[in-house]
Formats: sequence, C-alpha cells, structure tokens
Amino acid sequence: MTEAARRGWDSTFPQFRAVRGSRILARLCSTYPDSSQEEVDSWRRNVPTLQREVGEVVRVRTDAGEFTAVMEYELPMESRRADVVLLLRDGVVVVELKGKFDPSDADVDQAHAYARDLACYHRDCHNRPVHPVLVPCADPDERARPHGTRRSNLCPRKPRHAGVLAGWDAGQRANRRRALS
Repeated sequence: MTEAARRGWDSTFPQFRAVRGSRILARLCSTYPDSSQEEVDSWRRNVPTLQREVGEVVRVRTDAGEFTAVMEYELPMESRRADVVLLLRDGVVVVELKGKFDPSDADVDQAHAYARDLACYHRDCHNRPVHPVLVPCADPDERARPHGTRRSNLCPRKPRHAGVLAGWDAGQRANRRRALS
C-alpha cells in the first residue's frame, strides 16, 4: 500500500501478533474518530481473533515475517474502507468481516468490489492476485438471545472465522471460511 493511503493500522504479521490489541483499537479510533459504537465494538471483538490467526500464520509459515496486515484501508480516491487487507507473498487478501450469520448478496458484492478496485486501480496490486474473503463473524449465542439483548465487547467463544488465515494459501480454500470466487 502506498504511504499516502489512509488506513487505521498496518504492520508486519509478527508486529500485528505481538502488539496489544488495545493499541490497535486506539489507533483505529484516533484515525477514524467519527466511527459508530457498532464499528468500535466490531474492532474490539475481531482484533484479538485476527491477531491469533495471524500468529498461527507466523507459526507455520517461515516467510510470514514479510507479510503485512492492514486494517481499515481506505480505497484510493474513495471513502470506502476494507476491514482488513493482507499483503502476502503470493497475493493480496481482502477480508470483509460481517457481524451476522448469513451474509447478503450486498455483502458478497461489497467484498468483490473491494478486491476488484484494488486489483484494477491500485498500482501495487495490479499484477498480483487479489482474493476477496467474506467472514460472517456473529456470536453463535446471538440466535438464542431474546430480541433486543446482546453481549457486547466480548469475542465469541468460538469465532466463526477461526482458522481463516492459517488455512489460507494462494489458490486454495480454507475449511473454516467462505471464499468468494
């Protein structure tokens, strides 16, 4: 990603894994101070899980020290932001996190559009494969809760997106994520 590009966080995979989640959250909040409480809650829930998954990639891939994790990347010449962009040796993965069980067609289109726009309009992505990944990450207990109640500021006991990054490899699908082709 270019230096002029606005994003809430970027670091190598080892740095992303090692830094306190509260520091990442603080940076995201200071970069995007007008974010809704829902968005801040999403960051609070998902950053620790993303850090665990990135840590797993670092554990199993000797070249993972060269990978970069970017959060809340603002697409060039727009205000749309991809939740997570992972710059890997073999390509780019655009991760869109959705706090729901069943993604809509609009959610799928959104993830595809981010990948398309990066591939077509970002010079560093132009000659690299860009893979969209949509991750439904709602709390499994949400379905059992009475309407209008929810648990906030907690990661789900078993996040639906666990294993996404560790199982990803260029051209292959991980068992625990929904890949978009």
